[in-house]
Amino acid sequence: MTLAASLASFASFASFASFALLASLASLASLAGPDAGFYHGVVVGKDRAAARHWFLQAAEQGSVIAARCLGTMLVKGEGGPMDVVDGRGFWERAAAEGCRKARKNMETLDAVLHAALSRSSFEMF
Repeated sequence: MTLAASLASFASFASFASFALLASLASLASLAGPDAGFYHGVVVGKDRAAARHWFLQAAEQGSVIAARCLGTMLVKGEGGPMDVVDGRGFWERAAAEGCRKARKNMETLDAVLHAALSRSSFEMF
């Protein structure tokens, strides 16, 4: 085999190996949706703002997992401003579709808010 043929063969293998690696990473990311690649940094570096954008797109198209993840990002203020009300709303949507993690998140948030408010000294008059 000539050097040129050897190099061509290696280039072909390297190209296939790179493609296989990218395909594996993409399929791994797709387990939680394409947006999870941005959140976990699987396919690209971590980009919480991009993840939040794509979770929103997927949630608006009916993805229960995306609604739960977006709710968590909103409540925590990841990738943008904190928005507890909208975050809980996305958890409610996911819970209505049977997502137990979203239901648990709502219960935890409600307990934290209740505890915080009961210790607060709000003035009535």
